[in-house]
Amino acid sequence: KSQIDFEEFYSIVSKDSTLLESLSQFTVHPAWFIESSSIPSIKQNKFRRFFSNYYSQQKIYEQQTNKLTIDYIKDNLSRIILLILYLLINLALIIYVIIYRTIKIKSHVLVIFARIGGILLNFNCALIVILMLKHAILLIRTNKLLRKLIPVDDHIDFHKVIGRIIAVLAILHTIAHMANFGRLDDYSWATYMFTTKPDIGWIGGFAPLSGVILCVILTVIIICSMQWIRRGGYFQIFYWTHLLYLPFFVFLIIHAENFWKWIIGPLSLFLLEKIYSILTRYSSRSGRTYLHSVTIEQSNVISLTIHRPKNFSFKPGDYMSINLPRVALHEFHPFTISSAPEETDYLCVHIQAVGNWTKQVYQRFKEMSEDIVQENQIKIYRADIHPEESAADLKNIEQNHIHDIDNDDNNDDDDDGNVSGITKSQVKLRKREPVFIKGPYSSCARYVFDCKHVVLIGGGIGITPYASILSSLMAQCRASYVVCKHCDSINYSSKGLTGNRRLKKVDFIWVNRDYKNFEWFLNLLRQFEQEQEYYLASNSNEKRFLDIRLYFTEIKHDQNIGNVPLDLVTKIWAEIAGQDIFTNLKSKTHIGRPQWKNIFNELISGENASTANDVSVFFCGPSTMAKAIQNHCATFRFRFYEEKF
Repeated sequence: KSQIDFEEFYSIVSKDSTLLESLSQFTVHPAWFIESSSIPSIKQNKFRRFFSNYYSQQKIYEQQTNKLTIDYIKDNLSRIILLILYLLINLALIIYVIIYRTIKIKSHVLVIFARIGGILLNFNCALIVILMLKHAILLIRTNKLLRKLIPVDDHIDFHKVIGRIIAVLAILHTIAHMANFGRLDDYSWATYMFTTKPDIGWIGGFAPLSGVILCVILTVIIICSMQWIRRGGYFQIFYWTHLLYLPFFVFLIIHAENFWKWIIGPLSLFLLEKIYSILTRYSSRSGRTYLHSVTIEQSNVISLTIHRPKNFSFKPGDYMSINLPRVALHEFHPFTISSAPEETDYLCVHIQAVGNWTKQVYQRFKEMSEDIVQENQIKIYRADIHPEESAADLKNIEQNHIHDIDNDDNNDDDDDGNVSGITKSQVKLRKREPVFIKGPYSSCARYVFDCKHVVLIGGGIGITPYASILSSLMAQCRASYVVCKHCDSINYSSKGLTGNRRLKKVDFIWVNRDYKNFEWFLNLLRQFEQEQEYYLASNSNEKRFLDIRLYFTEIKHDQNIGNVPLDLVTKIWAEIAGQDIFTNLKSKTHIGRPQWKNIFNELISGENASTANDVSVFFCGPSTMAKAIQNHCATFRFRFYEEKF
């Protein structure tokens, strides 16, 4: 048989996953069909590469020189005002020290430099605490006026900048004092530096020695805060060394006579937040809970389904810190909540095994024996082994499991009076896998429902904030169901998908290495597509609310390699089956990296396109991708929000 039709072709390919994957490697450049292949010389390649690099560097330089345009100032007015205010405060403090020390006290120049560094350290060390008041940030984010006036989404970046400034000021302050001690004749330099004999400072002459201790603590904190430690699988080192801020501020109050005046306000607020956090995390109504089920996903991703405490209230896109005491007793790690607020029974988080703690969590549940599973009363699903079991089936099983357990608890509570005061449900709770949660904490994703047209872009596991948003949107849509009493058909109320909020359009873009990495999230997308089709069918006058674009970037391109055979197969299959060959979605899976310029241009061109002022781009993912998207947003005048993770 010299040829087969597509049905036969796909029936063969679909039975062999290896063969299906190999299609993505069998690629030919489109020009191959119309041009003869020619291999350019190595010199020509180097020549082109040189001018290509030169052109890209020139383009970056032009972007930097044109940055302070009128449009840029309008888009970043609150940031610019805050930066100017910060610089003016520091400048005013410098001028004050110079005038006071030169005119009134007539200090030596080295002492003046040391005092400049000291007063700037007082201000910046107090400011860095304010930037990490999570509950204060939550209040600012919930108020539209305040978040326009205060660039609250930059608090982490500003915290890092202030940390670097503190390091520079500490060096200036220390060197100036060391040089000043060297010129004094009363005692030796070592006596000044490492003893209390010269009686310098306001508490027992402890200022120089406490300064040495502060330098050591600050050095440890700064080194262990480097990105290669935080992102390199050593988050625990960053976490525990960052707790050295407690002795740092204690020694700083002892070291500097006037520092307590600067820190008393911020530190009081900070301590109040910490006390509140400790009280709530150990309360069964808001923080102390247990694990219902675990799903081992593909690509080293694990999802935890946690019983939702009664008083735990959150918004789509929020995150929380979780502690699994049987993995690590005292460690809390932040993760975005991927379930919707409308799901009242449980919370869900998705974790990628990349660091030490996340790998321990992944291995613990992956290798957990049946006896321990039954003893801890949790369910473990292996979507990595049985990918044919859809996430929908797992979700239904989980929900049934949740309701069964809750019913058991209620029955136990109604049992015979139990004079000992310990109910069966409490005994069961002790055996379950305990979880402690802190939060919720807000992120820029809270603004989604205040925008008119949003573009949600996720890179890899960075998609989790948008899982909660899409789940919430779908729950709101289902809440508008109207069931006919006569024929039991489902219609939608006038609110529908867009009638109840400002948000009118969502473009969802997910960039991943391999289509297999989409598996854990595909069910939600399929449900939303189906929900939207039902809605559009019953409301013919309405426009599409959600557009989905999926990209997988694992294919490596040669100079003469394209994707014609793969594109041909996927297009034919989409026409015959009405769905994508990889994801079974109606939306096409794109091969390669997104062309952001073309995508953004489509958003504001066409008959029913949005204006640039209506489009807000939300991104969560790798920083390199964020910079590229942010540059394109600046070009198109789109608002850009990035969630740091």
